[in-house]
Amino acid sequence: MKKITFLTGCLAILFFASCETKKKSQNTNEEKHQTIKTKKIQFEELNRYFVKNSELPSELRTKKISSQEEFDKTFGAATVMGKNGKPTDLNFDKDIVLAVYGPSTTKKTDIKADRLEYGNNILTLHYNVTEGAEQSFSTKPLLLLKISKKYDGFTKFEKE
Repeated sequence: MKKITFLTGCLAILFFASCETKKKSQNTNEEKHQTIKTKKIQFEELNRYFVKNSELPSELRTKKISSQEEFDKTFGAATVMGKNGKPTDLNFDKDIVLAVYGPSTTKKTDIKADRLEYGNNILTLHYNVTEGAEQSFSTKPLLLLKISKKYDGFTKFEKE
């Protein structure tokens, strides 16, 4: 009789312990789903800037820039005459810049932003690079995006 009572007690403990484990794993999965949620972030593409000759990479490079001094080390303004000849305004008190740029090439190369997402203090830029036909001149492919400084955090660049 004592053996049956002891065995029943052990089975009850195992049953309740297994139920508790399932609840914990369900909560963990729910927490993971909550942490993965991201929201799309608005950005503005910067125009009329170029990569300085002192900063010519040998391969595609990505960079997050938080200050005017840091920006000026790598990029220059390319003002031209006309209505849209001025470079896009930058204010590093309010904005940060995400840059994707490549080496000088004679192929038509475009770098485009697909989307920009923010979640868990992680900013992720999804971009793509397309290469086209040979040209008779060389260019330095460049993508510069201006975003609000409130999204400043760890930054990932994902090439699609």
